[in-house]
Amino acid sequence: MKLLVSQVLKQRDGTPMKDGDGKGEIVDANLRTAIINALEASLEIDKNEQPIKKYERSKLADRIYENDEVELSIEEVALIKDRVGKVFGSYVVKVIWDLLEEK
Repeated sequence: MKLLVSQVLKQRDGTPMKDGDGKGEIVDANLRTAIINALEASLEIDKNEQPIKKYERSKLADRIYENDEVELSIEEVALIKDRVGKVFGSYVVKVIWDLLEEK
C-alpha cells in the first residue's frame, strides 16, 4: 500500500494534534514523526530482541523519513500498527490505524 506520511494527525474536533519539533517549537503532529517514534522507541519488551529486528525497524524508519509517500508491504503495516499500539495512547492509536487502513 502507498501511505502519505506527511499527513497531519487530527484531534476529534478536526484541529491538528500538536508536537514538539525538538527545537523548542510546537508544530502540527504528522504521521511520519509518529511512526518513526514508534519504530525507534526503546521498549522494555525489546531488551531480548535480536539486533537484526532493531536494524530492520530503523531501516524502515529511514525510508519513511526520506519520503512523503511510502510503499509499504502488509508485513510493514502490521509492524507499524504493532509498534504504534505499544507506544501511544488509545486515541492516537485509533487515528494512526485508521490512516493505515485508509478509513
